[in-house]
Amino acid sequence: MQAFDSIKRFARRSRGADGGFSLVEVLIAMSILSVGLLALAQMQITAMQMNRANLNRAEAEIIAQERMENVINATWPNVGGLAGTFPLLRNSITYNVTTTVGAIVNLTRPVQVRVTYNDGKDRAVTFNTTKSQAEDPV
Repeated sequence: MQAFDSIKRFARRSRGADGGFSLVEVLIAMSILSVGLLALAQMQITAMQMNRANLNRAEAEIIAQERMENVINATWPNVGGLAGTFPLLRNSITYNVTTTVGAIVNLTRPVQVRVTYNDGKDRAVTFNTTKSQAEDPV
């Protein structure tokens, strides 16, 4: 019993009369908390940048898909007239849409739709298909 009382007296003396934290302990805890919060803030900024980049890429893919559907649904004589480049502005980004229609080989034509844009870096989305006269819509 006497040993237990001496341990309680030592604990009381080491913590002080109020049993609170010292200024050094509080400063260390605040420093650790600040580093953690700064890491979380940086992670949030990176996540927002990646979401924006993914939105721009998804928009480029949608544009390329729409253009490719126009080519697929065009009649055989009109496919060649779809070749060319035009700009398209969406979400404050200019997307350059280029449609390339190749030469006729065995009643087929290779078609490429390429959408380029710049969101801080030059980026591109490319779709390829082959248009066949036999698949001409009626």
